[in-house]
Amino acid sequence: MTVKTSLIAYWSLEESSGTRVDAEGSNDLADNNTVLQGTGKVGSCADFEDATSESLSITDNTDMSTGDVDYSFICWVKFESLSGNDFLLAKDDVSLQREYGLYKNASDIFTVEVFNGADGLVGTDTASTFGAVIVDTWYFVYAFHNSVANTVGISVNDGTVDSSATSGATGDSTSQFELGARNVALFLDGLLDEVGFWKKVLTSSEVTWLYNGGSGRAYSDLNMTQIVAGSIADTGSLVKDTRKVVAGSITNTGNAAKLMTLARTIFGGSIANTGSLIRQTNKIVAGAITNTGALTKFINLARQFSGSITPTGALTTMKAVLQKFYTWTASFRASDREDPYHAGSDEKRGRA
Repeated sequence: MTVKTSLIAYWSLEESSGTRVDAEGSNDLADNNTVLQGTGKVGSCADFEDATSESLSITDNTDMSTGDVDYSFICWVKFESLSGNDFLLAKDDVSLQREYGLYKNASDIFTVEVFNGADGLVGTDTASTFGAVIVDTWYFVYAFHNSVANTVGISVNDGTVDSSATSGATGDSTSQFELGARNVALFLDGLLDEVGFWKKVLTSSEVTWLYNGGSGRAYSDLNMTQIVAGSIADTGSLVKDTRKVVAGSITNTGNAAKLMTLARTIFGGSIANTGSLIRQTNKIVAGAITNTGALTKFINLARQFSGSITPTGALTTMKAVLQKFYTWTASFRASDREDPYHAGSDEKRGRA
């Protein structure tokens, strides 16, 4: 899974005020009426005040225009007050140049709507399954238009997707793109963080990964690879795998130059290294490590709850096993636990 595929714009909204930089593209947002900074879901965020008509915007351009294509938005939002229709984002002049909008309606339910580029609404749906929102709570909102299935949909906190059919083709418009307002009105009173725009429909796995169990993701995380289920089978050259393997195994018969941050866990499976695995730096919950090739550094095997480590090749450094592992082929003396593991020593290979 590559979350960054077809990503058009991403606003981390870390700035204290002024222009908000597009971390992915060139769609920096102008600050209207001094949008200040708040404490975000991930780092800092933009704090919009309805009373002073605050918003962020950029004029119409090819990136932010859609037409009858696939597209998706994600964002984190926290309301400071609830009053009528409060827009999170929109490209809609409420006249003859209408494209899309995402907002909280008067019943306090998230709503997505898409237009034909003029004044015709061709699709809308609400997050009715999730229900009404409240103040002072962070929500992760995902909204999309599917041009193949001809649907529009929305979900909250990686929950059930509510979707419905569109009645016609969606269209492009010349309206400006805005965060925190629609057509310089219906302002948001609250916080926005980590806003992303893709010209594709995100998969359920991608939405789950972005939600991250309610912790969210920073833009920098999008450069990392995630394997939700299955395994890594490297028969060529795996230069860097920097995210998580939830289930499965790592089988390296080629050259895995860096498994630098297996950031979460391998809940099941094993690492079988018969090629060259240079670095493996986090934790394996179950399974075994079988090294018959050259495994240069096991820098931080944070936890080995079960299984075994069997070095029959070259294991150069076992530098910091922070917790525990149960089997080291034969014996593992107290002095071995205290020192880095060096290849070339029979004693430290677990042999007498």
